[in-house]
Amino acid sequence: MPSPHPSRTTALRRAITGIAALASLATSGLVFAEPASTAPTSAAPVFQAPFACNETWRGATRSGHNDYHSIDFNWGSGRDDYLRPVRASAPGRVTGSGVYNDGVSYVLIDHGSGWATRYLHMQTRSLVRAGTTVRRGDVVGKVSDVGSPGAYHLHYEQRRSGEIVAAKYNGVAFAYPSQRVTSRNCATPSSASGR
Repeated sequence: MPSPHPSRTTALRRAITGIAALASLATSGLVFAEPASTAPTSAAPVFQAPFACNETWRGATRSGHNDYHSIDFNWGSGRDDYLRPVRASAPGRVTGSGVYNDGVSYVLIDHGSGWATRYLHMQTRSLVRAGTTVRRGDVVGKVSDVGSPGAYHLHYEQRRSGEIVAAKYNGVAFAYPSQRVTSRNCATPSSASGR
């Protein structure tokens, strides 16, 4: 039986050696690569807090919240929050707005590349309509207690591919379970047009 072509044998040996080296690195914990087909197509938007520039609100979550990474925001206490403007934390397109079957009001904004934000419990008359393109800082509703009678607050979520993820504001991770957040949701750049 004739032997394989020498250059093919050398190339095959190099390929096997390379695969073995990568496998060794991966099992040692030094390589953490994802297959190219599952890598995200773009980074997350730089989300800002969903309230006016330089305002400070208290955000909190709790075990038993619908998801631990959801945040309930309050500017004051009791009815102090009633009708405070809620602002888009990044540019995007409103893909949902209204009241769920359980009576909770909501606005859902798609920011592209699988990223979205969801805002709950706002006054129904104040909700921005589905199909609207919003810029960062645009008012999308006003704080109320729709779906949580007597508990005036903004329920806020950042989402990636439909899943609630740990929130970041201006690139800084929220310190769960609670933190006071000062908004940097200031003048919207003229280039922010939605998507």
